[in-house]
Amino acid sequence: MNDDFYGGEIKSKGLDELNIVPILDMFISIIFFLLLSTSMIGLTKQVIPPSATKAITSEESSLPVNPRIIVIGTLDKMNAILKWEGNKPGSVKVEITSDYLTKPKQVVDDIKKMVGDFKKEHPSEKTIQVTLKSDLPYQILISVMDGVREHLPDVVLTSYQTAESIQE
Repeated sequence: MNDDFYGGEIKSKGLDELNIVPILDMFISIIFFLLLSTSMIGLTKQVIPPSATKAITSEESSLPVNPRIIVIGTLDKMNAILKWEGNKPGSVKVEITSDYLTKPKQVVDDIKKMVGDFKKEHPSEKTIQVTLKSDLPYQILISVMDGVREHLPDVVLTSYQTAESIQE
């Protein structure tokens, strides 16, 4: 008894036609995606150059110099210390006068002389680290960097904690 609400019989609906247009659209999109993605793979390949090794003899080996200027002290009395490591480690100290705000050129000249002497001993060095205590004015940092960059063009600023750890 297949009666409808209105009293008629329910006709069973069959699949008259299968609509394949959306399926074909999907396959065409997939084909274009696959074609484009294979061409992009060639653009994203990375070529890594072969590694090279070199045997170091004891005559050639030298430790890194790793120079750094550390400015420590108080506003009244400051010292700029140039330290370096390597086969011949050492350090040089320059006192920064209390009139650094009125005569910043004097600080620049003192640092230039100190770094120039260091550069004569280590001509292959190009990098230096600069740090100062946290309570010192930035004018000192600027003057030190101005004095350094003539001889050593790559200046790296390091944390004030390095300067805080050094006792005078």
